Amino acid sequence: MDHIQLLRNICMYYLQLEERAAADCMPAIGAHAYKQYCRYRMKLNRLVVLHGGR
Repeated sequence: MDHIQLLRNICMYYLQLEERAAADCMPAIGAHAYKQYCRYRMKLNRLVVLHGGR
């Protein structure tokens, strides 16, 4: 698995965790998950730009 796919998977994990936390009324976990999603999404964006938009 390449780095881009790995980062996509991590992003989707945190996005799903945020949605699940919102559904289960756990705002602190949702907020943390969203911050992690944003962090890994920025890394993914930088990597995609570096590799020419794959």
